[in-house]
Amino acid sequence: MNKSRIKTNEQIGREILKLQEIESIRAKERQIVSGGDKKSKEFKEKSVSVPGSLTDPPTQIEKPKIETQENGKTVDIIGTKLGISGKTVENTIKAVKLKAELYLALFHVYC
Repeated sequence: MNKSRIKTNEQIGREILKLQEIESIRAKERQIVSGGDKKSKEFKEKSVSVPGSLTDPPTQIEKPKIETQENGKTVDIIGTKLGISGKTVENTIKAVKLKAELYLALFHVYC
């Protein structure tokens, strides 16, 4: 992210796409650190049963949550980094992807 120069809307859009790739990976890592999906088989295997009577169901003990610096939706994190809203990030992603599809369609028509 080079904030010291003016970029075209397309350059900003491509930057957003790259940041989306990066932040999606970081979001998965945050989910793993915080315990992931509580309903998943993986989570249930990690939890420990506390011995009790036969009629008592086992108590689930969770891993403690580790706070991270960035929490929230990926588009909101990207928007914060670029100084725009999450909704603008979503719209820009759609526009850049649509433009790429149109270029490909035109390329196939003329070649």
